Amino acid sequence: MLKNVARKRSPDAQQSLADSINLEHGAGFLLRVASARANAFFEELTGQTEITPQQYGTLLILHQRGTLTPSELADAIHTDRSTAGEIVRRMVDRGLVKLDKSGTDGRSKKVNITAAGEAALRRLAPGGVGVQDALLAQVPPKHRAAFMRYLTLVAFGTVSA
Repeated sequence: MLKNVARKRSPDAQQSLADSINLEHGAGFLLRVASARANAFFEELTGQTEITPQQYGTLLILHQRGTLTPSELADAIHTDRSTAGEIVRRMVDRGLVKLDKSGTDGRSKKVNITAAGEAALRRLAPGGVGVQDALLAQVPPKHRAAFMRYLTLVAFGTVSA
């Protein structure tokens, strides 16, 4: 994905570079801390720890888009198929979604939200919205649109018009 970003340096140059890095000013570090903060807000504002933010997003996508294949779901929640499969497996075990066979050969699968998943989504949605508000509360209102554009650019590499 990224080419020639990490160039080979001499040991002295590597040490000098390591000495010059300020972790707390790194974009990757700040994104990880912001993600952890978002997760903490999610737990606090939904009042629970059983359904993770990724599972909440999965429920929301299935509610809004309907039945999806595992590949379509992975694309929709922006994760790899293996991770999406693990999310679905855990949610199936808890009765939040169901995995049905599709097609005549039985190898194709479809993911659906269950009534229990819909109930969980309705219960969690106010907290989910609250997370967005809490995260943006620190950004001055006049800068929020630009912040969201830049965050979208970092997350997806592009900003839609």
